[in-house]
Amino acid sequence: MQSVVHSYDETSRKELATKADLQAVRTELKEAIANTKHEILKWMIATMVAQTALIVAVMAFLQK
Repeated sequence: MQSVVHSYDETSRKELATKADLQAVRTELKEAIANTKHEILKWMIATMVAQTALIVAVMAFLQK
């Protein structure tokens, strides 16, 4: 009976996350969030530039 409990403990310990594992996941998530943030910002700026160019073009067309 004792060997079954010991075997279970060893197996379950191998499946537990360590502090280092959790820190690695946190770091990975922060990097992914930062990359996504930069990607969204890049698209927002590009959209604003395109929108401004369109408004200027329409205004120039309407003035003629």
